[in-house]
Amino acid sequence: MKTSEVAARAASALRRVYETMDGGSLCSSQGLPPARSLSNSCGAYIPFQRGHSHWLLGVLYDDDAARSIARVMLMAKENEELSAGDMADALGEVANMAAGLLKRGLLPDEQESCELGLPRFVSGVQCAELLWRCEELATWRLKGPGKDEGDVLVCVGRLSSEDEIAVENAN
Repeated sequence: MKTSEVAARAASALRRVYETMDGGSLCSSQGLPPARSLSNSCGAYIPFQRGHSHWLLGVLYDDDAARSIARVMLMAKENEELSAGDMADALGEVANMAAGLLKRGLLPDEQESCELGLPRFVSGVQCAELLWRCEELATWRLKGPGKDEGDVLVCVGRLSSEDEIAVENAN
């Protein structure tokens, strides 16, 4: 399966997660966010293996989108401060749910197994490093509850053998 097909299915899976959580709707957006916004981004990625191929599913958020979806996920009040740990847990869980739906959507196509790794939180420069690993990106715009809006970047990439080792040994 082509990377672009997996990316489209990942974006669809994330869309279903948001609809289930009532966390907003995802609408198409053109292009990547400005590079300067990546330094203020955070999110999570999940390595997964399908057959003999190693992949990466990343969901990155700008600051507004991250706070918005974490509040929905944790049922926090608008003015409630969220700790870094709360943010990491919430964003990792959203990526995990999307990966689970992606896995279920990939299995009927072929007889290959699909195994998911654990979500890993990333922020700042780690977000840019994550993008460098991805062969193809799908970008989506999140319209969150209330006045917060922000960019959500869904990225899927097939990994080289060097990256396979990096993902398996990541902290």
